Amino acid sequence: MNPKKTISAWTVVMALCAPAGFAADTNTNVIPLLTIAGQSFTNVELGTVSGGRVGILYDGGGQRVAISNLPPYLQQRLHYDPEAVAAQEAAAAQRKAALKEQADKEKNTLSPAQPVHIIRMLPDHSLLVEPDRKIYMHNLPPAVSSYLVTLAQLQAEVDSAQAALDSAINSAATVPGSGVVAKRNGTFIRPATPVPQTYTYSRDQNARGSSAVANANAREAAAGAAQNVADRQAQLANAQSHLDRLHPATNPLRLVIARPSAYLMGGTVRWWEFQSMDVSGL
Repeated sequence: MNPKKTISAWTVVMALCAPAGFAADTNTNVIPLLTIAGQSFTNVELGTVSGGRVGILYDGGGQRVAISNLPPYLQQRLHYDPEAVAAQEAAAAQRKAALKEQADKEKNTLSPAQPVHIIRMLPDHSLLVEPDRKIYMHNLPPAVSSYLVTLAQLQAEVDSAQAALDSAINSAATVPGSGVVAKRNGTFIRPATPVPQTYTYSRDQNARGSSAVANANAREAAAGAAQNVADRQAQLANAQSHLDRLHPATNPLRLVIARPSAYLMGGTVRWWEFQSMDVSGL
């Protein structure tokens, strides 16, 4: 009997007897075709199991799916026990509810009201306040939230413009004749100086011409580098001007009244409850 023909025959038998939603493959780690809850995936590999869900990788991506939606033979391969999973999920839900109850209790344990001077909103929507510390304030008025979001956007524009200026200065400082000098402890710009004529008289007219072209190119490069720095300076000044107009020291939206709670988000960021904008009574 030809071994190759025998293997081919067994492959056909396995394909005919495979469960619905499954296509056989000689590599048991890869499922060529798998249907889960009406959706088909190709070249599927099973990943880690967490509770009643398993990670899968397939052509085009990956996700976590409920093991209960897998064919029975895969549930068996993953040692799926519906009763044990249900017990785990119930215990997890109970722990989550207990933590929420404790957090709600701490959030409602409030200290006396006090003024809070807001510096800016951070990317995670917490607040940086004076003195330099991070807090989360619940129930901020829409006007304050909108102001802080706009302020954060303008601050990002200023930071981006400053980074662009620093890059332009560092680049221009390497161009002879640009008049730009970068220092280790910061940057400053000195008046531009012309690029000197560096070639000397030569009987070879072509050599003199090449030197003249080189000098012209050097002057053009120096002027371009200096202009780029000037443009970046103007961009930064414009962005800073917009920020200053929105964020004066006397802006009333920067000062609010709030009460700190006993709750710490993530164990570090205190939860505050907004009270009012009126600081006259404190």
